[in-house]
Amino acid sequence: MMRSSILTAAILIQSCLPAGSAVDTIATEGKSGTYIARGSFTGGEVKDGRDVHDIEWSVHEGFERIEIRIHEAKWLDSENATPAALPCWFSVSREDFPARLLVVVRGTRMFSAAPPELPPAALVRGFYRIIYLDDAGSMFAFEINNDTEFEVFERHDPAVIVIDIRETVAGSRGGPETVFSLRSVSWTHGERSGHFQEVLMKAGAKKSRIIRDAEGDFCVEEGWYPTLKEAEEKRGILAEQNIVLYVEQRGTGDQPRNIQPE
Repeated sequence: MMRSSILTAAILIQSCLPAGSAVDTIATEGKSGTYIARGSFTGGEVKDGRDVHDIEWSVHEGFERIEIRIHEAKWLDSENATPAALPCWFSVSREDFPARLLVVVRGTRMFSAAPPELPPAALVRGFYRIIYLDDAGSMFAFEINNDTEFEVFERHDPAVIVIDIRETVAGSRGGPETVFSLRSVSWTHGERSGHFQEVLMKAGAKKSRIIRDAEGDFCVEEGWYPTLKEAEEKRGILAEQNIVLYVEQRGTGDQPRNIQPE
């Protein structure tokens, strides 16, 4: 049953990748120097009862590093939790408009980690958790500069998921500079955004995602489109199902606007 859930999560993550993304890259044990500008890394083992115990950011020569430490879950006493030997299953995916790394960790029953301390000029600009309607998993995101590439690898004994991010030449990633996002109003953090995402998925949305907006609230995006016409056509189709969405033009470095219900 657990393996089936893991495969379902993997398929969901792949469906959220931008068109033209690279296939999954398997995270190795130890740094390999394999950086990618698009796509995702997956790794870890199928396990349960874990804790996302600590998240740290640090700067090194030529790159910035995020370390996600996985412990055995210890309810009511997380400070004395024992580090796990191997990371549980995880996926780290690059997304755009806005640029972020989406992290899903399966098999976690606790999230003890505090937000990492990030200086203003870092390539990693922000961190936030995302509502995840599953008690055996965690989802969170790192907001990053657009002109970056990343590598993910594992450490064992103790278990650490390591993400290295480095800067690339401006404009070298290619792709459109502007898209038209089809999105919801903004809500404060809570289950409402998660339930609305489920509504979109039942209506056929294959790339829906929850994003933090410019004011720190959250919106649900059905997807983004290269032209206004395509976005408006899709909005009309969903309006016939009583699903109210808004079209928002967004550049590579833009956060979603805070849109309140009318």
